[in-house]
Amino acid sequence: MEKFTTKFQQALAEAQSPALGHEHHFIEPAYVLSAKFNQKDSGVAGLLARAGADINQIRTGLNESLERIDRISEHPGEVHISNDLNHLSNLTDKLVQQRQEQYISEKINSI
Repeated sequence: MEKFTTKFQQALAEAQSPALGHEHHFIEPAYVLSAKFNQKDSGVAGLLARAGADINQIRTGLNESLERIDRISEHPGEVHISNDLNHLSNLTDKLVQQRQEQYISEKINSI
């Protein structure tokens, strides 16, 4: 967690609430991406738009994928980082180390 920038840590925290609201047990990468899209100064939506992506289509796809995640009927009120999100975090950390950078989100900013 110490290698995540404050903005990314905020996105993780912001991803937790919708996961709880949807009765999901895990924070999936789509929740974090959705949170980054909703952060006013994250730049993620702008970066993707400049790359030619259809932002509305991405948002729709994110929402649809989140709706497909299995709900837990007796949700204990706890959410955890999913295996997929943990795997992505580890891969990103590895790339950051190879590039000798300090923070994980620097990878996104330098693409």
